[in-house]
Amino acid sequence: MAVLQPKSRQLERSQQRIYDYLMRVVRRWPPEKVLMAFGDLFINYECVGDSAAWQALGEVIDANNEQEFIYTLQRSCFILINFWNVTSNYCYGQRLVTLLADTAVYQHTNLPKLTTLRRWVQRFVVSGNYLKLKTLATRHIAVRARWCDRYSAYLLTSQYANLNNPLEQRQIAGMLSHSIKSQFRFDLAMYTVRVNRPIGGKYAPPANPTCLGDDVLSLIRLVLGSHYGFNYRNRANIFMRLNSGITFGQFKANFEQFLKFSYDDSDAVTAYWRVVEMLYNSFPSCDDRRVDADLMRRTCDRVVRAMILGEDYNTPSDLIKVLLQHGHPLAMVIPLLKIVLISPDSRTCIETCLAELIKHYSQFAEDECRPLIDFLEILRVTLTIYTEDTNYNLLKMNSNGNGSSSNGHSISGSADYRIFSQARLPSKA
Repeated sequence: MAVLQPKSRQLERSQQRIYDYLMRVVRRWPPEKVLMAFGDLFINYECVGDSAAWQALGEVIDANNEQEFIYTLQRSCFILINFWNVTSNYCYGQRLVTLLADTAVYQHTNLPKLTTLRRWVQRFVVSGNYLKLKTLATRHIAVRARWCDRYSAYLLTSQYANLNNPLEQRQIAGMLSHSIKSQFRFDLAMYTVRVNRPIGGKYAPPANPTCLGDDVLSLIRLVLGSHYGFNYRNRANIFMRLNSGITFGQFKANFEQFLKFSYDDSDAVTAYWRVVEMLYNSFPSCDDRRVDADLMRRTCDRVVRAMILGEDYNTPSDLIKVLLQHGHPLAMVIPLLKIVLISPDSRTCIETCLAELIKHYSQFAEDECRPLIDFLEILRVTLTIYTEDTNYNLLKMNSNGNGSSSNGHSISGSADYRIFSQARLPSKA
């Protein structure tokens, strides 16, 4: 494909109006309706849906630049196909590609703009770029649902964070990841509310949004309970106050103490000290400099990557392999929670690392990945409890209150406490 020549501001604005229109409708409309709107615009050039988009496409045609039209068409297709791929509506991407080669494209018309549009679409359909588009649209058709699909929010975050991806793909991925996490947050809050109600009558058994079964209640009690030692959010706030104005070298020493790893297994200890060594070797030229938010975030991100991934950033680290093999997922979860509480932006780094972890294990059956799945579920619940806009609290019940008994696989926690959740009020300035 030839290199595009510099375009006018007006042409760029016209193209952007088309992209904005497609981004808007693909989020709001059912795929069938979106396909019809695309056909009205790019096949029939009819002003059926959005007149601004129709007018913008007319301006692209009037520019009399076939390369710019093809670029606009391709990018428009990418917007729709990428969205349908990440929402598992794979067949609609394939139908979109088929639509471009529909017989309507070859029908004669006396309208000059429509004649030009269809001539350019016909040439596009016999080009190599059309074959690439077809590959993008059909590569997921035969893929069956797998255990890793439950963690698509992390895979979407990875797409959003990758600056090499097209802007529209990043925007869609970020929006969908946020939507999935918001739904999980809502479902978890509803579960903790309804699980306290008696089953029967007009109340149906609550839907558990996790794969942990009743153990999710024990987990929430564990990470919230005062018997566990402290509130992690308060501890993070104290850490931030005490480390204000210190040098980066001092911060690294305090940061190690703040994470407070505690392992009995010798292999885990060895793997942990490799993470500590990496921490102390981070940005040595800045040791005498006053620590700031950016330096703190970059350091937290380095620690996250060292904890979760190996040196190639594609395979699991020795630390996570040892801890999960020995059944200690919380030993990984709590340090990651602490990092997010002092460096919220590092959550993106955590999720992109988890995406690589999921990709690595996606080739294995669900039963073989149980330790990893438990870790992902526990981390998801823990971060939701401490970092989202819902407050979770424990209330001790009377001795005659209902409680669930341990089934031998419970994580921990007392059934004498019930979990209550409510929207968190914004903090006062």
